[in-house]
Amino acid sequence: MFKRYFLAGLVALAPIVLTFYLLYWVLSGLEQLFFQLWVWAGVADHYLPGYGIVGAIMLILVSGVLVQTWGFRQFYAAGEELVERIPLIKVIYGGLSAVMDMLAPKDKKSGLGGTVLVTLEGDLQLIGFLTQTSPNQLIAGIGSERVAVYLPLSYQIGGYTLLVKPEQLTHLDVPFDVAMRMTLTGFAGN
Repeated sequence: MFKRYFLAGLVALAPIVLTFYLLYWVLSGLEQLFFQLWVWAGVADHYLPGYGIVGAIMLILVSGVLVQTWGFRQFYAAGEELVERIPLIKVIYGGLSAVMDMLAPKDKKSGLGGTVLVTLEGDLQLIGFLTQTSPNQLIAGIGSERVAVYLPLSYQIGGYTLLVKPEQLTHLDVPFDVAMRMTLTGFAGN
């Protein structure tokens, strides 16, 4: 009896507690970072709690405005080229940049093209996300009749990218977040 109630309580509380803890961790980290900037600037006496969050939002907005201007885009591209020459840094930066572009594409040709059902041999079906309709333009040797589909693994950070024929796909009318949640949890839960 104790075990059943304990597990039920754990299942109910763990997602909530972990979500709020992660949020607390991010927000307190922002506060500490911006407080240190105020100390460095010599105006720590005028710092109020919450400036870190406001400062982070302002920094993101200003960065968003700047990357839309032609001059700053050129400067940003030159910085990216420099970063992509540094061996370990280019792997980390490239991976994070690809994930961000997938979730918030810069243009219509990048990002996720939608949720798809991939049918493989033996009537095996997998849920994935269309990531590239012309992978042969990125890597020589890939047939022009293939598209790239990302298949996330349940309960892991990672997945597979399949190169399949478009006729093996069925487009699903399912929002990205719902499909990703269902895939990552192995369809467990609601």
